Amino acid sequence: MAWFENDDCRRDVNAKNVRFILPRLNIAEDAADKDVQEAVAQWLWENRFNDNTNSDREESGKYYWYLWTLGASLENILWYIETRATYHDHADMASEAPSDDVEAFIYSGNRVFDQYNVNKLKVGCKQPRFVGAVVGKEPKGKHSLSDLRFAEDRQGQLWIWQKPEEEENEVITDRYLAVVDIGGRSRKADYSVIVVFDRFWMMDGGKPEVVAQWYGHIDMDLLAWKSAQIAEYYNHALLVIESNTLETKDRDRFVDGDQSEFILNQIRSVYDNLYARKQSEAEIRQEAPKKYGFHTNVATKPMVISTLVECVREQLYCERDERCLDEYLCYERKKNGAFGAILGKHDDLLMTRAIGLHICFREMDMPKVVSLNNIDREHTERKFKNEATII
Repeated sequence: MAWFENDDCRRDVNAKNVRFILPRLNIAEDAADKDVQEAVAQWLWENRFNDNTNSDREESGKYYWYLWTLGASLENILWYIETRATYHDHADMASEAPSDDVEAFIYSGNRVFDQYNVNKLKVGCKQPRFVGAVVGKEPKGKHSLSDLRFAEDRQGQLWIWQKPEEEENEVITDRYLAVVDIGGRSRKADYSVIVVFDRFWMMDGGKPEVVAQWYGHIDMDLLAWKSAQIAEYYNHALLVIESNTLETKDRDRFVDGDQSEFILNQIRSVYDNLYARKQSEAEIRQEAPKKYGFHTNVATKPMVISTLVECVREQLYCERDERCLDEYLCYERKKNGAFGAILGKHDDLLMTRAIGLHICFREMDMPKVVSLNNIDREHTERKFKNEATII
């Protein structure tokens, strides 16, 4: 329960009870003598975008306005201002008097994402148009990508907001991007996520948008094949698999130990638009084998999180799943400098956005329309799709 739902968390709006609070709001006492409530309300409105605070025992006008949007009254906000003055930081106050579900969890107070910018992304969130699965002749193996179709199932784990588009006389290269974050198969494990971005509108200065997402628990090898099916369904999208879990974590989940190379190479034999890490000049000269999958480490994780912070701040993409916004609000920088979710929360959806948007803006070429008039369609499509693969 939010603190302002408690009747005890309120102060009468009159000059006697709020006189010591008015200076904290930079409201002159004589200006509020006639109507304290009007003076406080005016201050609240005028400072609704103000990020500044005068001390570590106060919050910004922007935060007080956020409390108002949550349902706190002027009396509630005045109680908060008075009570907040007894705490040195927001985290301590939040642990005693949480304002929402996020603050109900204990966290360090060093959030990565601005909650006001996160809330702006809600405008694009909505229920999926289709729910079901992409299925082929077989669930895995060389025939898994044959006869692909979407099978509607209201209990399915694949949500689709926009199905793939195909034009009869043209193909758009580098349009779709599929990103995979691998979790575990047990209910207590992290979730596995496959998200698909549509980059079509970037050609005209628009935003990439989330158009599909699979979310659930599954064996890792089956997830890999499922991701290939979804990527193929979305016009042979570039498929990016985050490979840390496969390479370094929870190896006891495999009977034969680490199978990352085996699994990724299996997909590569059938799906040729698989993301490979950029090779150094030395690796190219030595003809070293390509390393498939995006590896998140101490060098790349700050990089992709930085991109995501920028995208959220500048509203550079269109989000569809409100659960992802919850993960943004529960993401923090730990005392040791590492990034991660607060205790009891997940960051699986978040990481697909971080990796995907980094590749979307920093690595992929801009989508391009290619006419197929008077050209063999099948040969041309395959040619451009192969050229779209990042090496």
